[in-house]
Amino acid sequence: MANFKNQKEVMDYAEGIVNGTIIANRYRIKACERFLHDLENPAYDFNPKDAEFVISIIESTICHMQGEKRDGSPLRGTPFFLMPFHKFIIYNILGFKLAGTNIYRFHEALIFIPRKNVKTSFAAAFSYALGLLFRKSGSKIYVVAAALAQTLETFNFLKYNIRNMGEEDAEGGHF
Repeated sequence: MANFKNQKEVMDYAEGIVNGTIIANRYRIKACERFLHDLENPAYDFNPKDAEFVISIIESTICHMQGEKRDGSPLRGTPFFLMPFHKFIIYNILGFKLAGTNIYRFHEALIFIPRKNVKTSFAAAFSYALGLLFRKSGSKIYVVAAALAQTLETFNFLKYNIRNMGEEDAEGGHF
């Protein structure tokens, strides 16, 4: 398998979780153990090409709408660089296909991310990038949340980024 840009970071993350050098709860440990076992499982082919596409779309087109860095400087307008656990999630969901097919192993994912860990922005950016990945199939993005305000936060994050890219219909764009 070819070496992909984010592959080492994802592998280091999964191995670090499993060997205990990265502190994690039992569910994250189980996810990383499963990921590493699936790499050896002949029932699946592993190719992170689609995961790399999604990561690249997010990191090259999406920017922060709000927030601050640890030093207090503003994040607004800066590139949305994914953390290792975000990349692991994307690799895990998009990297595995049933052996000899073009059918993804996973068709749904329930992702638990604690408060203040960039989950709304990540969910919005990930869905946007998935929409682009599956554009030839006529993909649609649906945002569902426990409250309308949370749904609107996701929608407004994407709207902010579409405007920032100059792709809004009113500006002659494609959205």
